[in-house]
Amino acid sequence: MRWIAARSRAENGDRERLTGVALDISARKAAELQAEKDRAALTHMTRVSMMGQLSASIAHQLNQPLAAILGNAEAARKMLDKDRLDLVELKQICDDIISEDIRAAEVIRRLGALFKRGEVAFAPLDLNTLVAETLDLVRTELLTCQVAVVTELEPSVPAVDGGRIQLQQVLLNLILNAADAMGDIDVATRTVTIRTELEGPNVRLCVSVRGIGIAPTDLDKVFDPFWSTKSGGTGIGLAICQSIIGAHRGTLTVSNNPDGGATFCVRWPLRHVS
Repeated sequence: MRWIAARSRAENGDRERLTGVALDISARKAAELQAEKDRAALTHMTRVSMMGQLSASIAHQLNQPLAAILGNAEAARKMLDKDRLDLVELKQICDDIISEDIRAAEVIRRLGALFKRGEVAFAPLDLNTLVAETLDLVRTELLTCQVAVVTELEPSVPAVDGGRIQLQQVLLNLILNAADAMGDIDVATRTVTIRTELEGPNVRLCVSVRGIGIAPTDLDKVFDPFWSTKSGGTGIGLAICQSIIGAHRGTLTVSNNPDGGATFCVRWPLRHVS
């Protein structure tokens, strides 16, 4: 199979003859396809690395339902040793076990999706639900960093077309970067604000962080690959985020706040429902 690029035009107004050129661009096309595969692999690798950073949060999310299941099972076992068995209470205990088991299975399902590689599956996505799910995932990490979270979620914000896993990767990266950026400021002021809203023809999701902000000379470098102000940073997280948002027909921008700190904003055009 070969890739051919061709251009032509009618010769001197003759409708039956064309003059043109055909170029074999197979090598260029193969390089483009390989570059796309490499970008997808890097995106997946970064997501897996991020999950390693969240190992404490992941363990906490699984330990909670597992501890509840164990406690309920032990209570049910003791009830079975009694002469008079309270069937109503035993039924409630069994219902609790089922509920916590479903909860643990959902945690594992979400984590499995984050680790999985595959094509982006675009579907209508509720941003407020995505924010809630992501905050559940990073709750322990934020507690460890002593970072408070404020959410300002517009109830009527419309859905956007997107891949849940990829957009959650973007939000995870922005939240974790925000927590890292506040490591040197007073604990009482460590606050991340997450906001969803309508902005004219766009839907907007913003993550604001307090602190000293970004040096004005560095604002245009933030999304450059391999550029980072963190000593151990790879400099690819925000570059990947911008690539993901670009693939979703959106934009990712950053600006300094008037009162200190910085705000990252993702904008998408409103969905066109046919």
